[in-house]
Amino acid sequence: MKYLIRSCLFILFSLPLLANAYTGCCSCGNSGKSHDHNYVKCACDREDSPGQPEGMKDECSQGAPVWTVDMVSMNVFMKDIPLWYQAAIGPSVSLQLSYNTQTKHAATQVFGQKWTSNYHSHVHFDGQDKIEVHMPDGAEHTYTKNAEGVFTPPYNVFNQLEKHSDQWVTVTRQSGLAYEYKTINGAGNNHLWLVAIKDKYGLQLTLNYNEKGQLHTLKDAQNQVTTFVYNEAGYITKVADPFGREAKFDYNDQGHLIKLTDMGGYWTTLAYDQQALITKMETPLGHWLFDIEPSDSTTKSSDPYPAPGTKMNTSYRITVTDPNGGKEEYYHGHGRAWYISPNNYVEYQDEARNNFKKAAKTHYDLYKHVSGKGRIQKISYPDGREVAYAYDTDTGLRKSSTTQGQTQTYQKNSQGNITQLTTALGETVSYQYADNGLDVTQITTPQGNIELRYNKHRNPTYIKDIKGRETQLTYNSYGQLTTMQVGEQQQWGYSYNDKQQLTSITFNGEVTKQYTYDNIGRVKTITDETGLTRTFAYNGLDSTTTVTYPDGKQTTTTYGQCPRLVTSETDRGGRTYRYEYDAAKQLTKLVSPEGTATQFEYDANGNLITLIDANRNATRFEFNKADQLTAKVFADGSKIQYTYDQGQVKTRKDARGIATTYHYDDKKRLQKVSYSDNTPEVTYTYNDKGQVTTITDGLGQHQYVYSTLGQLTSVDGPWEKDTIAYHYNQDGKLEKTTIEQGQTLIYQYDAQGRLTNIKQGERTFAYQYQGVSNVVEKLTFPNGLVSSYQFDQVNRAKRIDHKANASKLITYYDFTYNDKDLLAQEEYEPLADITVKQEELVVNQFNELNQLVEEKDDKVKTPQFDQAGNMIKGMTVKGAVFEAKYDAENRLTEITFTDQEGIKHKRQYKYFYNSFLAEIKKYQNDTLTQTTRFVREGNLALQERDIENKVKREYVWGLSKGGGVGGLLSLTQDNQHYYYVYDGKGNIVGVINQANEVVAGYHYEPFGKRVSKSGAFEQPFGFSTKRYDEDTGLLYYGYRYYIPHQSIWLTRDPLGERGGINLYGFVGNDPINYFDPDGQIKKKIAETLFVLMALLSDGDDAGRQSHDHKDNTGRTEQYREVKPKPGEKDKKLKPKRKPKSPLSVDPIFFPLENSCRLGAGPCDVCNLIGTPNPTCFVPDDFMC
Repeated sequence: MKYLIRSCLFILFSLPLLANAYTGCCSCGNSGKSHDHNYVKCACDREDSPGQPEGMKDECSQGAPVWTVDMVSMNVFMKDIPLWYQAAIGPSVSLQLSYNTQTKHAATQVFGQKWTSNYHSHVHFDGQDKIEVHMPDGAEHTYTKNAEGVFTPPYNVFNQLEKHSDQWVTVTRQSGLAYEYKTINGAGNNHLWLVAIKDKYGLQLTLNYNEKGQLHTLKDAQNQVTTFVYNEAGYITKVADPFGREAKFDYNDQGHLIKLTDMGGYWTTLAYDQQALITKMETPLGHWLFDIEPSDSTTKSSDPYPAPGTKMNTSYRITVTDPNGGKEEYYHGHGRAWYISPNNYVEYQDEARNNFKKAAKTHYDLYKHVSGKGRIQKISYPDGREVAYAYDTDTGLRKSSTTQGQTQTYQKNSQGNITQLTTALGETVSYQYADNGLDVTQITTPQGNIELRYNKHRNPTYIKDIKGRETQLTYNSYGQLTTMQVGEQQQWGYSYNDKQQLTSITFNGEVTKQYTYDNIGRVKTITDETGLTRTFAYNGLDSTTTVTYPDGKQTTTTYGQCPRLVTSETDRGGRTYRYEYDAAKQLTKLVSPEGTATQFEYDANGNLITLIDANRNATRFEFNKADQLTAKVFADGSKIQYTYDQGQVKTRKDARGIATTYHYDDKKRLQKVSYSDNTPEVTYTYNDKGQVTTITDGLGQHQYVYSTLGQLTSVDGPWEKDTIAYHYNQDGKLEKTTIEQGQTLIYQYDAQGRLTNIKQGERTFAYQYQGVSNVVEKLTFPNGLVSSYQFDQVNRAKRIDHKANASKLITYYDFTYNDKDLLAQEEYEPLADITVKQEELVVNQFNELNQLVEEKDDKVKTPQFDQAGNMIKGMTVKGAVFEAKYDAENRLTEITFTDQEGIKHKRQYKYFYNSFLAEIKKYQNDTLTQTTRFVREGNLALQERDIENKVKREYVWGLSKGGGVGGLLSLTQDNQHYYYVYDGKGNIVGVINQANEVVAGYHYEPFGKRVSKSGAFEQPFGFSTKRYDEDTGLLYYGYRYYIPHQSIWLTRDPLGERGGINLYGFVGNDPINYFDPDGQIKKKIAETLFVLMALLSDGDDAGRQSHDHKDNTGRTEQYREVKPKPGEKDKKLKPKRKPKSPLSVDPIFFPLENSCRLGAGPCDVCNLIGTPNPTCFVPDDFMC
């Protein structure tokens, strides 16, 4: 349902949250002493000056304090959630403590000075016409009675307050969550205290107080009780949940909270100055230091930047020192507001050498509403980029945002919700609301309309999307979704137990998911569509510690001294990965199961500046003052350099001296890419919707046409009569593809949206799935060939059968695994002759760049590389020496060699704008012998044509179009149809004709070298479903070429370290378990549906294996785990809290991705691999 609603409401709910929390302050006026003698006031404070800043995200604080500086008020805001649990119904319990340096009141500071909790929210009457509400995050909202007697909220606040009596007030958020306040005996009569939090269905969290007026218990909607314990001074020392977990709090004699210990046992200590301003926050890993220098006078000084420790006058400065010693500054004074990052920080030496005079800054201009409340008006970055906001002078609501000259405008209703959005391209989207001004009932877009209806509890019950598809939803009395009818074919059902926990999800009557829970309400078991059940165990912070599978094997995760900071992970096979961190929780070392280590070093801003592999070879990264990558320096000193223009890459210069220049139009869109060598330039044009309409490259023009819904309907390439037309069904799925001067493909789907049939003329390819899962268990070809797939109890591939007419066995594959969860044996019927050869000793030498510089077997081979890392001299599979040339994008353009008969061969290659192969020309003794041109759909070849534009070969691709691995179904050439069969790794092992006869068979070594071929039939695809050149031995992967007879790539990974630390290594030296879809990054074989057809259990990583033995029949291959050479283990890493470098490395696929999904991975690392930990996320303005 969430996905559906997100899709339908994408335009509305994808509007950016415009930042209002980073740094800065308004101009400070009278320093006053309000109710709190430690309160320092800022003259143009927002009404809710304390409290969580607008736009700040709520995650990450579970288990450890996080902090930020409000850029408008200079309020240091800190929060921690030391205890929580998820209730099945009604509001959940989540104890959030908030610290505000600029809080006014001490009435709720039962957690120490300047601290409050979300359950100590209260109301204070200021006469008869004003009511002051102290919100759960410490924000202070003053409501004023208007002429109609209605209490109106302050500027930029949209909660609704209802005064029932002098003893009863309700504040309702826009979400429908209501806070109820009443008088409490023993708590005094000048405040109303929070007594209940109610959801839209009336389910409530009840707050109970003791005879002293102290909050004593919380009772949720299922009568589970959380208890508060106090010391003699009235401070809370312990909070205990219903399940025996506790959060503890310690104080000093001044009533300051000095230690927090969360329910998992993790602690943080705090220190303050005499004004109760935070000075230190410490965890077991390290500490943050805060030096807060508030304004101390109403008189402006002539000194624009006072020396540290001197009188500030009207200026305001906050200096923060991070755990690694880096300093950053937040400052306002003399009309200047700025933030200075640790890299740009300049220690104060004298009036001429300090941050004011020397440091690169991010500047902030502020908007002051007539009410005196401030908001950000413009942000100016050190590299010249600007973001500006405009506000309505009457309401103060933001009405436009401008980024780099591109303006997006808004119109809003009285609830602050957008009613009209006009994009920078001039497109308009309108929103209509229900009478409450909150619930969207219609969205009008250039592509069509979206309609929504709601029940009385404001849950959507009806959605009609742009395509006209209708979705109807029903709920139970607790507000839980019970059914969802999507169109006429999809009926989803949701069932709950007597504790109202979701127990199963059904689709058209069939169970797709089943859940059980532990006594805390956490998921204990999940049974998926295939019947696989996983059992989960957790630590005290609800982070996953073990996952147990039906065969008894487990994955385990251990954590360090900070919440969710993973220190080791052990996979199902017992292999353990270890992680080490610095004081700022940045990953500094990853140690593989074999003991090899990769290390990381950072600058003061957290940019990765050095990556050290297991052989101690270092790659360095250099950044400018705006944290933009300016150079990548390899271990030999060669480098790639970058320049920028207002945040956009302007030039790239490689080690050969070849420069690439990027040109942009007035809308900041890429308009042209030009090169300093003879590489053809590429130009782009766009329509008024911002869609690319033409791309012109060295081969000609590509034209793109779109539907009113924005779907691509046709692509006309540079060749004659090469237009590809696309048609879609009501669900937006591709229904038909028509290739001009070629075939038409029809795609059919079941009610679940799974592809069931591909039709080409009279031919049909039919998929059959395992139950309601997406796992294919049978594929039937037009000639009666059937490929079927079986799996074991943990969804590992068990057997693959390829049969003619479902009876005659053509070939099969049986898989057996060892106790380390590794593929131990593969038994099969070979379709090509296998000759057991005597193993030859091959000795390879690599340089500091991981380039193969010498290979010794019966002869010595010495490949050579240019300065950009491209192999310019090497050896073909038949032993001939080749020479190669490359363009500015490091694409192979020419290769020449002379064969044993003395014939000189030359290949010339041309590429489309997207780097995919467009044309191959073959020469013998300088005479053109063959031209092959390609009509492509992305990186997949649909047709091969000759120089006269005649179609020579035509292909049908099925599932697993990601790189096409295992997805090529059919070849048509010379008016005959042929079909492909595969092993379990996406390698083509046989070609079958229409009569179900094997016309070609292939056998490969694990790293892809073709060792035998049977049959006279010729076709170009083989290992990993990639195009193979029999003369050179090269495999074309899409973005680069692979040399299987040497197990290395011809060029560096175009993704850089994001594809693996070894830029020439093939799938981490583990081709048994991984494949590469397009020459950029390895993927698990099981992750591509048509390779193994299995959804392997999350976290499987079969490790490094190598081919060991073939018996005399050639039918059985056994595998053993081998220890890698230093630096050989190729793991993907990307350790950093805030990504700054486009070439930073990623973390390894397993185990981090799995841990992130399960809520156990390190916050900083999970964000960077695109798999956020659902329990913690570190936004750019949040310091954890």
